[in-house]
Amino acid sequence: MPSEARIRALPSLSLFGFSNEELPLEDQVKRSLERAKAVQNAYSLTERDIKTLSPDFWRLHPDPIMCLDPAATTLLTIQLNLFAGSLVAHIDGQPSHRSLLERALRFEVSGQFCLTEVDHGIDAINIETTAVGQPDGSFILDTPHSGAAKFMPPTSPCGIPCYAVVFARAIQPDGTDCGVRGFVVQLTDGHRMVPGVTSR
Repeated sequence: MPSEARIRALPSLSLFGFSNEELPLEDQVKRSLERAKAVQNAYSLTERDIKTLSPDFWRLHPDPIMCLDPAATTLLTIQLNLFAGSLVAHIDGQPSHRSLLERALRFEVSGQFCLTEVDHGIDAINIETTAVGQPDGSFILDTPHSGAAKFMPPTSPCGIPCYAVVFARAIQPDGTDCGVRGFVVQLTDGHRMVPGVTSR
């Protein structure tokens, strides 16, 4: 259960006491992330809340505090609905992702959702990013040209590690196309993009 006292105290926190607009862009991003984390920590949503779409899950979204910072609201809704929601949908079959889910629910990592591509929008059936299976069971993700680049703004380093559910066309080592699948990929360590990943 969320802490009623923490929820009621959110508007009085100094974190919400002024506009982000006067801050440099990098500081705006960090402040919005801190605000999103404060709201999630007040509500303390759990794996069960996300999996069952509990009353507490629905109660968070229309909380008036969400009006104070649209960027924080965007980060929080991506984190809970798209990233955590994707992990929860497959967590029983992929229990190794449970610790990442728990870290995301504590906002120790930023979670993103990379479906949209520059040339395809959300036309998922035609995305061109590939994930080619390797003999050892791993995958190599590839964006074949700039039009197939993922379009998801909050993926640059923000002070905490960033992971994403990246949608790609899964290709078996023998070349068989298995259709579009989601892959959990680390994008940043919090300060730098991981090798092979670019954000611009």
